[in-house]
Amino acid sequence: MIDCGINVPGGYEAGLMFTEICMGGFGGCSMSVHKINDIPLAFIDVTTDHPAMSCLGAQKAGWRISVDKYSQWVGSCKSACPQNPKRHLSE
Repeated sequence: MIDCGINVPGGYEAGLMFTEICMGGFGGCSMSVHKINDIPLAFIDVTTDHPAMSCLGAQKAGWRISVDKYSQWVGSCKSACPQNPKRHLSE
């Protein structure tokens, strides 16, 4: 469990780490500042050579966590590891 700002202070570095984790290691990210209507805003720029795996494969819900009455499907970068890698790499 990684806390990016609920019980501890978050920040830009936490956002960068969270973004890379969400892409399951299939991409990278960096911080930049761009202006919209002359207002400087922070952006996270992402790059990948494997868009399907970094955007969809890494977010696939892979298992259910249940605690008392709470239940949720969750995913992680482990979900991006295909059972049949040749099929996924050719898509």
